[in-house]
Amino acid sequence: MNDLQQFHRMANDLLKMVGLQEEILKEDQDTISIKVEDRFSIHFCMDESGSCFFLGDRLKADGASTAGFHRDWLMANQICSGKLQPVTALNEAGELTCWVRLPQGICEAGELTEAFDALVERMDQLTQPLA
Repeated sequence: MNDLQQFHRMANDLLKMVGLQEEILKEDQDTISIKVEDRFSIHFCMDESGSCFFLGDRLKADGASTAGFHRDWLMANQICSGKLQPVTALNEAGELTCWVRLPQGICEAGELTEAFDALVERMDQLTQPLA
């Protein structure tokens, strides 16, 4: 329960940081979602172990097939110098996703913002139309 309370505080801190209104979260709610420019969604989640992570996915409404994006998305998994590296992968349904796991117990606003920004930047790159 204490972990969920911390998650709820972090989730509302995140909403405020991105200019959205705080939400009253359900007692057992472990995910919030933000749609970005009708291109992708960012989900802030906490898993059963109490670890928090951001998960990004393309919105199906964009009309693009994921088949042509597999190579570009998976090539984005290059080692980087940052401590919070977005990882691209295929989920159980074969859909492209991108995620960043936060260090256990993270609660500093700057670290939360850094992880969010890293994922949004990667999702922005990966959802640009192919030229």
